[in-house]
Amino acid sequence: FNEALEDYVEVPSSKLPFPEQPEMKAKEITDALIPAILSNKYEFLRVNYANGDMIGHTGIYEKTVTAIETVDREIGRLIEAIDKVNGIMIILADHGNSEIMYQLKDIDKHIPHTSHTTSPVPFIVYGENVTIKDGDYGLANIASTICTLLNIEPNNSWKESIIKKLGN
Repeated sequence: FNEALEDYVEVPSSKLPFPEQPEMKAKEITDALIPAILSNKYEFLRVNYANGDMIGHTGIYEKTVTAIETVDREIGRLIEAIDKVNGIMIILADHGNSEIMYQLKDIDKHIPHTSHTTSPVPFIVYGENVTIKDGDYGLANIASTICTLLNIEPNNSWKESIIKKLGN
């Protein structure tokens, strides 16, 4: 971290085991992030909601549903803030985990699947005046897409941005 270039805000984790608090600290994270969005001080903010990953590893279906619903609710709160500043939000994951809760070969036995999956992950760009190219993209397109959104020329060796058009 370079304190001259960025602010790092940590919301300390709960001391409770994940299954006892599948909401984790998502609300507190959002509570800290919304004022930063509304301040217009930052060109780029990054946040990690670890609920789906951490609770997904427990293999407890009901708790994982609560974890995902919690993140959905907090993203809804972020959308309201993003709309107020005419911002853009990217939602993505680096791997799957919560979308397959039981081992597929023994789905009727409900044997928990607690490891990462190779399922496609979301890459959602939310905001007005952003047009996405048609195509088959992946994690390798993220860096150039973020640069494009920030009006920074992506490195030529990177995979292309998925942004077709920014602005009216």
